[in-house]
Amino acid sequence: MDISKNSVAQIGKAIRKRRKDLRITQVQLARMTKVNAATIGALENGKENLRVGIVVTVCDVLGLRIVLE
Repeated sequence: MDISKNSVAQIGKAIRKRRKDLRITQVQLARMTKVNAATIGALENGKENLRVGIVVTVCDVLGLRIVLE
């Protein structure tokens, strides 16, 4: 299975949408996940070289699931 740039961007968009739906700022989310706000911004912007553990932690805090098929 390949994860394309488009897939990474879609994950970032989903995270941003969920964060905004919950009315959480990037700074607040950073504190909740123990990563810095710049990392949250990079994730939301689809940066490709983030650790999977960070992505999973952020999704978990926001109540999002990652499904691989």
